[in-house]
Amino acid sequence: MSTATVLQAGAWIFSGFTLVALAAAFIYQALRDSNRLQRYLSKALTAEKAAVILGKPLVLVAILMVAAVGFFVKAVAYWAMFYGVGVTGPNNFWGNQLGWIFYVYFSALALCWYVCMREDWLVSIPYAFAAGAGAFFANAFVAPANQLALVILGGAMFLLPLIFVGTFKVRPRWLSMFMIILFGLVLLVGYGLPYVLSPLYTNSITILTALIWYLVTDCVVIVWFVVMAFTAIECAESMKQMMSDLACTPPPKACARKMN
Repeated sequence: MSTATVLQAGAWIFSGFTLVALAAAFIYQALRDSNRLQRYLSKALTAEKAAVILGKPLVLVAILMVAAVGFFVKAVAYWAMFYGVGVTGPNNFWGNQLGWIFYVYFSALALCWYVCMREDWLVSIPYAFAAGAGAFFANAFVAPANQLALVILGGAMFLLPLIFVGTFKVRPRWLSMFMIILFGLVLLVGYGLPYVLSPLYTNSITILTALIWYLVTDCVVIVWFVVMAFTAIECAESMKQMMSDLACTPPPKACARKMN
């Protein structure tokens, strides 16, 4: 397997999933807006199954559209590197790091919607994650001997906002924490670790191994988006429950959560 094969595979994968996400967002929004399509859906399935599909929260459309934009960014990055743009020498595929900035931003934005992040943090958190990716992009143009500070800054800007998301989210229960932890593993183990081990820094693995590692990580994010799309909830209900809990008087056990 060559680097060109990996890059072309990534380009085709993300081109395809861009179209899938766009089509899914369009179809779901059309179903929600058209009474005629809803009747067709009820006839094709059962009324109960149609109600389950149509009862998904509208944040699902937002997550699908953000996923489509993120996938498109990755497709452009992979196609560009396949054609030699974003590549400097045999061991420096800086187009990958540039693509991380946008991909991480849109992924973090979708995560904030998914966990019902408070509006105080909703704007700034995705930019914080993108800034962490920006540190690794800057490192692609710095000599390995001088990269330690940016590696530490990039890792910190992945980890600290993740703690904020886990602390100030509104959506309750284990699934939201699982998605947050998985996102953290994607950032630190999926992107940060292979960068540190690659010829761009410690030269412990080959650039081909690093590119395969990045591609697998990118595909994990696709699965992560799919899970978010299928398990999204209406944040208004979570916010209402949180405000109700805050309004309760001690002891806290008197305010038992009823959310799933």
